[in-house]
Amino acid sequence: MKDFNNQQLEIGDNVACLLSGYRNLIIGTVLRFTPQKIVVEIYNPVMEDKQIVHYTSDQVAKYQKRLTR
Repeated sequence: MKDFNNQQLEIGDNVACLLSGYRNLIIGTVLRFTPQKIVVEIYNPVMEDKQIVHYTSDQVAKYQKRLTR
């Protein structure tokens, strides 16, 4: 399945997504794919717990941390 930027996603990839009701991006990990959605595990800082969220492919973007010198 592909993300918002048309990049191929795989299980274990980090993705940036929005938590419903909030404006901040959250980094999550792709757990699996359903026929129409991506299942992502995120850490919810408000509830201080991990949460499983289902997103469509246009709601996530692959996140690659850049190394700085």
